[in-house]
Amino acid sequence: MEDKVVSSPGKWIHKAYGAVMLVVLAIVFLPAGMAGKELRQYCSGLATGTPVAEIRSQAEERGFNFNARDAGQAIIDDDHSMLRPQCQLSFDDQKLTSAIFVD
Repeated sequence: MEDKVVSSPGKWIHKAYGAVMLVVLAIVFLPAGMAGKELRQYCSGLATGTPVAEIRSQAEERGFNFNARDAGQAIIDDDHSMLRPQCQLSFDDQKLTSAIFVD
């Protein structure tokens, strides 16, 4: 005699609920990860010797925040990313000397 497995409607409801939750999590977290990727690409593409004013203008055009810190230091970050990655900049004589991406 074969045993037939009969699934209850409750199991299907739990599976459907789990699938919906995975989709919701992807919708919430995927844009946040993409925003960090855009900042990483921008930061790694900055060339040494680029004037501060040009970097500030480019960052603001892309929707990033440019925050001047102490003399010769600035941070670019992105409000759209939940992880708040940063591009830490160092300047000498108003020209870029280094750009380091930090997650």
